[in-house]
Amino acid sequence: MGAEITTVSGIRLAVKDDVGPSRPGPKNCPVCGKQGRKVTALTVTSHLRSEFWDKVAEDFWFCWTSSCPILYYDNAHATYVSKDMREVRSRFGLKETGTPRPICYCLGITQERLLEEVVEKRCCDSFQDVERFTRAGTGKWCLTTNPSGVCCRTYLKDVVEQALKLAHADARPSLKQVARELDSSREVPLVPMELEISGMHCESCTTSVAAALEHAGAQDVRVSYPEGKARFLRPKSTAVDRLVEAVEDSGYSASESSKGR
Repeated sequence: MGAEITTVSGIRLAVKDDVGPSRPGPKNCPVCGKQGRKVTALTVTSHLRSEFWDKVAEDFWFCWTSSCPILYYDNAHATYVSKDMREVRSRFGLKETGTPRPICYCLGITQERLLEEVVEKRCCDSFQDVERFTRAGTGKWCLTTNPSGVCCRTYLKDVVEQALKLAHADARPSLKQVARELDSSREVPLVPMELEISGMHCESCTTSVAAALEHAGAQDVRVSYPEGKARFLRPKSTAVDRLVEAVEDSGYSASESSKGR
């Protein structure tokens, strides 16, 4: 038998040979091997069952991979949380095959409702229409309501745009067909990005900038006070303007650097 990890409730999961406990890179999920997103202890405790709260530290990462059973992982302390409801209180919609699949946690919108409105009722012709009609993506409590710790807009636009495309196809698909199409394209593509940041006065400012970017969906954020730069991975569906606005809302100025274009 190959290498395994044991989750907080005792579930044993096989790990990839090159990223398991023997090579505990902090950023990579030990089961699927892909880099996740750093999450706060507040996010983890908001979704972890209370009997496991004593396992929470500030080193947890969230696994985005839709097919991976891991939700949170802390390689530094060998602590792993699966999506199993014996360990967590919330279902992350993009990892689920059964219904309902939560999409927007702040407003209580499921993928099923979005598909019904877009595909069956033909309510909307654009992402902006869907946002106005359902209010999905307009909540303000994502840090604690969404298991990923970020706004659903990080992945919502991809879900909606694919649903719109399928809804307007010549052969009108069923909701089950649309759901299957969405299941096959759930990975969140990331692109490197760099912003010029002004207004930082000390190292503590970098923490505020990083938190603002992460809340807006950026991953692997690194902010340098001496350089006045923020480097991170941007989900393709997240607009640059949204990230700039997030930094500015936190009290700093930001602009896209030539290297980030």
